[in-house]
Amino acid sequence: MNYLSSRHALAISVGSIIGWGAFVLPGDLFLPAGGFVGSSLALLFGALLILLVSSSYAFMSARRLSAQQSALDWVIASLGRKHAFFYGWGVALGYVSIVALNVTALPLLFRFVADDLLHVGYLYTSGGWEVYLLEIMVCAVVLLALGIINARGVSLGASSQLGITAVMVTAMGVIFLMSLYQAPSLAWTAQEGVFAIDRSGFWAIVAITPWAFVGFETIPQISKYLRSRRANVALLLTASVLIGTLLYLLVNYATFALNGFDPRQAEAAAWATGDGVFRHFGMAGMLLLTLAMGGAILAGINGFLMVSARMLSSMASAGLLPEAFARQNAGGAAYVGVWFGVLFGLGSIFLGRHFLLNIVDMASMGITIGFLYVSVVAFKARRAAGQRAWLGVVSILISLGFCALLLLPGSPAQLSGASQLLLLLWWGIGATLYWRRIGRAAPLCPATEC
Repeated sequence: MNYLSSRHALAISVGSIIGWGAFVLPGDLFLPAGGFVGSSLALLFGALLILLVSSSYAFMSARRLSAQQSALDWVIASLGRKHAFFYGWGVALGYVSIVALNVTALPLLFRFVADDLLHVGYLYTSGGWEVYLLEIMVCAVVLLALGIINARGVSLGASSQLGITAVMVTAMGVIFLMSLYQAPSLAWTAQEGVFAIDRSGFWAIVAITPWAFVGFETIPQISKYLRSRRANVALLLTASVLIGTLLYLLVNYATFALNGFDPRQAEAAAWATGDGVFRHFGMAGMLLLTLAMGGAILAGINGFLMVSARMLSSMASAGLLPEAFARQNAGGAAYVGVWFGVLFGLGSIFLGRHFLLNIVDMASMGITIGFLYVSVVAFKARRAAGQRAWLGVVSILISLGFCALLLLPGSPAQLSGASQLLLLLWWGIGATLYWRRIGRAAPLCPATEC
């Protein structure tokens, strides 16, 4: 068995929280939708909701038996294998979608750093985004390299994550300090309308916080691999969300400041964060940003390859997926699940950058399903233990609220048509697997023993 330290767990979590989105969404969504103040408040409010939801994970992780189990085991023991399938399949969607998101962000970084160096072998244009063969090949090599690392063993993947995350956080901190020096913080107060908060924009940002902060959920998924069984999972959960929130806010401010303290200028830029850094700091600044964003992308891919493989392996071990997903090598890696995530990511490279927000929607929906299930399980466990269950009720209501924002017609964050079609395809595959593995067969074991 390959065991992990608490710092490995924190690196996996923070690295998974801060992916490409921290560097792309300030110009694509945060500042255009809510301005600086509105987007910052939305991120803080969303983080607060995530902390309340994470209390359910912390409660279950602190229980004597649950501490030795993954979140999927909790759902099986409390609600049975059928519900566990829907939980696992929904969360697996979120995990592999985030692998795809980070892979499809690589061409954006390449184009800003290397200009048109990789523009060889034009294939087609998708939503105004030109797709090139050489760019796809380079992305594929990066993804395959991380797949090989994770397929070799758990410890190697975790050690890689620790180094990548350390570089990423350091570079992000330096970029923020440089933005303070270059553009004093008091200057933005003179901008007209900077305090205006758009209500629909605020809720559109809040709606994606399940995706933005889902990295915290990696800690309960890998808690049974922690070297110290006395590791404070609740503290790790809280620390990862708080660190992730701070890093999102720092990059959002730097983007705002380096684009003239004007959300409209940020919205008009091809890549607001990159444009601002290059304008003020030239190639030296871009090298630093490349380290930060490159580290975030690699950490996102690496972290979610690890946990998606673990989720699929746990489902297979419980008889919810084909047995092949449960196979592990000498390094403890569930290598079939790793390569499943790699294949999903490879397919996404062909979609083009314009498709990123559709995948964000898919990931948010899958993760929200996971939040809801764990919240229900924790509520039942609290009530059975004679403890106050009100926090579980709050967690359930928050999860339902996230679902409503994504699904209700007229919601500012309603899923796009493309996202809905992709979700139907994913759940169509899931329905087929469910029927083959569960629907036509008697349970392999009692729910409490699976």
